[in-house]
Amino acid sequence: FAAVCFGGISAFSLANAVARFPFRRAALFAGMLAVATGWYAQEVVFDGIPHVTDAISHLFQSKIFLNGSLHAATPECPDIFYQFHILMTHSGKWFTKYTPGQALFLALASKCGLLSVALPLCAAAITVLLGLVVEKFDSPIAARGVMLLFALSPLSILLSGSFMSHVPALLFALLGFSCYCFSRCTDSPSRWRRFFLLVAAGFFLGCSAITRPHEFLMIGVVAFLYFLTLTLREWRYLFRSLAALILGISPILAL
Repeated sequence: FAAVCFGGISAFSLANAVARFPFRRAALFAGMLAVATGWYAQEVVFDGIPHVTDAISHLFQSKIFLNGSLHAATPECPDIFYQFHILMTHSGKWFTKYTPGQALFLALASKCGLLSVALPLCAAAITVLLGLVVEKFDSPIAARGVMLLFALSPLSILLSGSFMSHVPALLFALLGFSCYCFSRCTDSPSRWRRFFLLVAAGFFLGCSAITRPHEFLMIGVVAFLYFLTLTLREWRYLFRSLAALILGISPILAL
């Protein structure tokens, strides 16, 4: 947009150049750009520490999980350690008020030594997945444009440079949606491959639900409105897929 408006570049010429760029190279470039910008925002701009009370709460709970516990002991001077999104009970328990999805994700990233790049890598994965989905349902030009725009989005960079739950929740939701769509759209998939994709769809949608449940409800409303536009054949496929979807989400519900 900036190149067209201020650089004197023809939108048609720019679109053609983007379309001719091979998808793998475009995905690699956009993904690396998302990782680099997210890492720079987190480690350089924000000094590698959370600056928002939500992010502090998620990271605090992840450290509790790493110690093998669901909660920490309340400190002797609780007023000094007060945080808006962290709870202290009269029974001496100290824990986050949020659902455990983001804290579990950060704990896993810490355990693997990837905490500094976990969210930037999520942003890169979202960038590539968006390209795959858009190319499947729209056009090569739109797919490459979406990847580039998402990688350069200021909001995407800001959120992937924090410890907040927006980016992982979006990744899980997009993974679930992609698995469901590709189980339906893949040319002549085997029965077991389709079953595996549906189970994976249920699992990732469950992960999104326990990471940002309020936004997952909004995604569900949008998905329901989308399904209202589909044919009876698509509804039948959805109902036949429910068993596999429930099987995938069951481990998440057990939490």
